[in-house]
Amino acid sequence: MKHDTSVGWIGRLCVKRRRGHGLARLRSCATMIGLLAIVSPSAAEPFKLSPEQIAILATGSAVVDVTADPAGGAGVVRAAIDIPAAPDQVWAAMIDCERAPRFVKGLKSCRVLERDNAGLWDVREHIVQWLFLLPSTRSEFRSEYVQERSIRFRRTGGDLKALDGEWQLMPLKQGRGTRLTYVARVDPGLPLPDAMVRAAIEADLPRTLEALRHEAVSARPGR
Repeated sequence: MKHDTSVGWIGRLCVKRRRGHGLARLRSCATMIGLLAIVSPSAAEPFKLSPEQIAILATGSAVVDVTADPAGGAGVVRAAIDIPAAPDQVWAAMIDCERAPRFVKGLKSCRVLERDNAGLWDVREHIVQWLFLLPSTRSEFRSEYVQERSIRFRRTGGDLKALDGEWQLMPLKQGRGTRLTYVARVDPGLPLPDAMVRAAIEADLPRTLEALRHEAVSARPGR
């Protein structure tokens, strides 16, 4: 399928679909862009979990906090989930291109275009088709790895305006579990209200984190 060289068609589609198919379709459009169009995570402070949020994680639920961005983007996103699998199991799921479509919505292709022999970084390409019969989008990004501790990524090409963010893995329960956190600033660069983008991400990001948890747990030794 031919790739659109701009994400503008997505924004036009989202605005058009608002009246014909309701807020559910628009929310899907906002989320699919918002989760990928991420800017300057270094400007956002680390996710400092409150006691209340830690209690929520202990119940098995994900925590997602999306706030207005004082720097002018659509919002600042902070998220976390506790996974009952060791960091190496979570890490293996996150960096495996073949497994990525199991938890990344609409991902049709994941390819490693270039990699460091020491495993410190690579450049990947994602082809994503978010809605049936619509053009796919291509994103190209470089990931920098600290083994089983963090993944920091930034856009190097593709259709999206920006793509930068960071994941961190923290061992729990003497290494038998993992707390996965995510911090980013979101700027889809589309004609959608910032508040709508924030609401869509806050509603849908937990599903992605839960799908990743399921993938990591299902691959644990002995399962």
